[in-house]
Amino acid sequence: MITLFPNRWSATRAVGFISYFGASIVCGVSWLEARRHPRSYPESDRLALVLTLIESLLCLDMLFEWRFDLRSAFTNLFLEFQPYSARHPLQINLLCGLVLLLILGLGMALHRFKRRKGALLAVIGVTLSLTLYSTEIISLHETDRGLYHLVSGVMVIAFLWAFACALTLLGIRMEAQSAARRI
Repeated sequence: MITLFPNRWSATRAVGFISYFGASIVCGVSWLEARRHPRSYPESDRLALVLTLIESLLCLDMLFEWRFDLRSAFTNLFLEFQPYSARHPLQINLLCGLVLLLILGLGMALHRFKRRKGALLAVIGVTLSLTLYSTEIISLHETDRGLYHLVSGVMVIAFLWAFACALTLLGIRMEAQSAARRI
């Protein structure tokens, strides 16, 4: 039996689930709207579909916590070949690579969507969500300490999830409204 929010992080998981669920619903509705008017912005429906899928997977992760399973799998794999203490430099390098990917991804999004502010905002939000997800899998102790710090019973990462989802949600709605005006 699946128990939703069974542990002390229940408020954190609830914020994450509600944020990603809301973002996936709004992206899905925007996708359906864009499908009704494909001529206005031919790329709007594809963007909304991709965002819907990503946000839905992140929502499911809030229920099943696959990121922690991935973290454990990578930790166990690493420990087969290296002592635990050798993990730290690799984690730092992975986080630096993740920051580089974030910067490159945001630069590409800015170039591609420079005239479509809503699409740009939505892509920034989903990129932030994927970066947070990857950061949790890398699980550098110093990063985890900051992300999992409790503020009023909710971990800091939950506020970041909610912020990223708000960017995605707001951006995809701006994109949908912009496309609707072109009809």
